[in-house]
Amino acid sequence: MFDVLIIGGGMIGSAALRHLSGSGVKVGLIGPGEPEDFARHEGVFASHYDQGRITRTLDKDELWGRLAQRSIARYGQIEAASGIRFHDSCGFLHVGPPPRSEDDKLARVEAVGRRLGTRFERLDDAGLKHRFPYLRFPPGYVGLYEKDGAGSINPRALIRAQQAVARNQHAVLIRDTALSARKVRGLFEVRTRDGATYHGGKLLIATGAFTNHFDLLGRKLDLDVRAETVWLARVSQAEALRGMPSIWYDFDGRPTFPYAYMLPPIRYPDGHEYAKIGVDRDPDAEKTSLEAIKHFFQSGGHAQRGEELRNLIQTIMPEVSFDDGLPKPCILAYTPHGLPMVDAAGEAGVFVAVGGCGGAAKSSDEIGRMAALLVQHGTWRHDLDASRFRACFC
Repeated sequence: MFDVLIIGGGMIGSAALRHLSGSGVKVGLIGPGEPEDFARHEGVFASHYDQGRITRTLDKDELWGRLAQRSIARYGQIEAASGIRFHDSCGFLHVGPPPRSEDDKLARVEAVGRRLGTRFERLDDAGLKHRFPYLRFPPGYVGLYEKDGAGSINPRALIRAQQAVARNQHAVLIRDTALSARKVRGLFEVRTRDGATYHGGKLLIATGAFTNHFDLLGRKLDLDVRAETVWLARVSQAEALRGMPSIWYDFDGRPTFPYAYMLPPIRYPDGHEYAKIGVDRDPDAEKTSLEAIKHFFQSGGHAQRGEELRNLIQTIMPEVSFDDGLPKPCILAYTPHGLPMVDAAGEAGVFVAVGGCGGAAKSSDEIGRMAALLVQHGTWRHDLDASRFRACFC
């Protein structure tokens, strides 16, 4: 029997596991490992099956900036305690058209950065060309370049690191899929795909896009679950892009995509180095059923979007030689208020930490800490405004 059972072994659930176990709480986490073969897998999927996610403090939303700032400050501590490296301080570049008013996106990002004390420099057209000669942006575009701590994280490695530290703090990892949860004689009883049953005094649901597809809460959260396909462009001569930062690129008036994000070449499990590019949710992106999500992952993503991304990255880096590449599927859960839901969820002792909104990887440690404080004490103990992270139900 556990004091707390966490359902969901992604970045937020694993961070909550580390924080709870470090506070002396007897905690277990139920979550499956990564599927070996997406095309044949019939269970749940997740978006952390990847080698690269952007990390940065610069953001148009100050709360997201604060969550990231606090998480980034602990990366080194987690790496040292686990012996697992997951963070690359390659820097972050936000590029866009020059702001015409303080309400324009780049102006808002810059204002948030100054309020948070983020160290960055503003680069004009000439500065961008000098610093990043392999990138092509429209004339007059400007960039905000953040170096300290910004760059990329490896989500697979981050989860391994969080769980390794948690195990050293006597947390228990259960490689299984939770199918249902109910309260029986004052304890929560969780049944799993393998036929096992586990009991806990409290329950934290951190199951991302799959939250509404299992009998865990008794009611559905208001989550907008969307598919996204990214493109991994294989780089034959990755040394040509050494020093490349992670990039957010806002387009001005482009009808197809509002923005693109890119990561520098990162080594993937197949031994090749890939630069990653993504843009926005796929056409016909809403995935409301469990079968639709499974089919999306099993099929390898949206083929047309992959082709568009392959052409786009070559346009942005016209002088870089890319071998071919491959599309990669991703699933995202958006909330009505644009921040994760970290809240009590109806029945006493049940809590949720769900809804990364496409940007939680970099901030997952602070989101997990927020959830851990709430679960441990039963009331809101975090300094940020609880109402901004409220649970929203259908």
